[in-house]
Amino acid sequence: EAARLLFKQNECGKCHNPTKNKKGPSLRKTARDYKDKANAEQEIIKHLTTPKKVKLDDGTEEDHQLVETTKDPKALANLARWILSH
Repeated sequence: EAARLLFKQNECGKCHNPTKNKKGPSLRKTARDYKDKANAEQEIIKHLTTPKKVKLDDGTEEDHQLVETTKDPKALANLARWILSH
């Protein structure tokens, strides 16, 4: 699937796992956190494409890695929907 490939190409798996928290939250937790938000897809796309600091479980902060292999809105929306499907 294209979204899974994009996830892999951008090395999202270094910090995120579909079901287990790693350095960052699991995709399942992210999907749960965004579940009831009307603009969830857009918020996730913004998070993936806009530079920002993220707070880690250990209390430290670091720059969130951006999706850099594509700027295609359809590909980014597909990735956001895939994340939300967990």
